[in-house]
Amino acid sequence: MEYRYYLGRGPEAEEIISFCADRIKSVSMRRKQIAAEFGVDSFASRDGGGTIAGATFVNEVPGWAKLESRIAEGGYCYIGRKNTKIGKAFNEAIHAEDANFSLHTYILEKTGMNRLVIEGRRIFRSKAGYHEDSILVCVPQEKVTASKCTYDPMPIPPEWLKEVRESEFLAAQGK
Repeated sequence: MEYRYYLGRGPEAEEIISFCADRIKSVSMRRKQIAAEFGVDSFASRDGGGTIAGATFVNEVPGWAKLESRIAEGGYCYIGRKNTKIGKAFNEAIHAEDANFSLHTYILEKTGMNRLVIEGRRIFRSKAGYHEDSILVCVPQEKVTASKCTYDPMPIPPEWLKEVRESEFLAAQGK
């Protein structure tokens, strides 16, 4: 899959980065509070860590927890039982807005650079993040020769987000 790479610096990027850093810090503190309150060892997440899918336990699983799914690392993900007070409270806590934040989704919404390309059975999505003072966005580009290709229109980047070569994109990440 071909990608287009974008790099953004300046006051707009700094504003987004500042908000993201503050939000990540507050979400991290809230997750620690939830873990301490309910005796959770860690959280299983989706969206690259942005949304809590459930809890994981190292030793004993409490009675209020219900098996949700098996996770890749060989463990299990649990959610709260809806027929117990503690289980309901846990589910409300992990689904609350103050406990979840998807950096990737937030940056794509702020920049308007979200795009989806489907080639046969494969799905490619825009990706975004930041490093130091730079906003980094990677947008999939459909193949002209691909058959059965469905795609969203190519987004128009804001003025402060400039298209760069892949090497510049990697250099901005410190690679």
